[in-house]
Amino acid sequence: MSIDLNKPRPEQPQRFVPPAAPLNFTPLPESYYKHSGKAPFRGMLTTLGIGISLSIVAAFAYANIIIYFPFIYFRALAPIGYPLALSFIIAFGLQMGKIRNTPVALLLSGIISFVAFYFAWTFWIFALLRGVGNKDVNLFGLLTSPLMVKGIILKIGATGYWGDKDAAISGGFLWFIWIVETVLILLAPILCGGLTASSPFCETCDRWTEEVKGIREFQCVVSEKELKKIVRRKDYGTLLTFPRRVGEPTFYRANLHSCPKCKVTKALKVEQVSLKADERGKMTETTSSIIDNLLINPSELTALRS
Repeated sequence: MSIDLNKPRPEQPQRFVPPAAPLNFTPLPESYYKHSGKAPFRGMLTTLGIGISLSIVAAFAYANIIIYFPFIYFRALAPIGYPLALSFIIAFGLQMGKIRNTPVALLLSGIISFVAFYFAWTFWIFALLRGVGNKDVNLFGLLTSPLMVKGIILKIGATGYWGDKDAAISGGFLWFIWIVETVLILLAPILCGGLTASSPFCETCDRWTEEVKGIREFQCVVSEKELKKIVRRKDYGTLLTFPRRVGEPTFYRANLHSCPKCKVTKALKVEQVSLKADERGKMTETTSSIIDNLLINPSELTALRS
């Protein structure tokens, strides 16, 4: 079999790269928002106060739902709902404390998560012992005796925990469930705290910026790499020539973080959005970040919205 090396190759389809449009404004140099690193002591106390107090309330509700709530499916969802509740609590505390330092935010989130974890265990043990007729158990005594709590947990792990229809869950399977719960309770809120601390903050007005989603939506007419170049050079005129078509399932969306008071601090985020319908026709949205916190000025925003 011979191969003709002189035979021309078929042309490969090329992705269309739009030419740069002339700018009708003076753009800022390419720069991105970075936290000032401030974590005021008073704000840290505020975060801990809000986080710990609300997480204790959530821990009490969580423990009693698992022990006393009659619907087993609702009880099964509680280990997922509780970490989500903790995440919202920690995010709220960090916002109120105005923490602009990611390591400090992670540390505070870890402290709150650990306290919530310990109180959840203690409340659960208290509710469990009271539920089986042990009326002499003392809640304050449990809260102030970590070694006692540890011993009870080990004993329950060995003898088993009785759920519905007296089906005892013990040994490796019970410990597996507890480990998963531990990871969710400790890890999810900490990650949420780190993400919350990444939101832009207006140092001039001493307040968090507010997000406006979808100030512009564009077709996926270029590669992700090319889109980054277009956005970084503030070539919004090019993007405006390719608006998103109605019903298009995959597109790019520009979101804006802006200070509602001074209107000066502005950070642009661009993400790729994919929409998919499930069996019932309900649309679910998946996003992936393309550009994060690119600083823009009012004239650039006007050009993007025009």
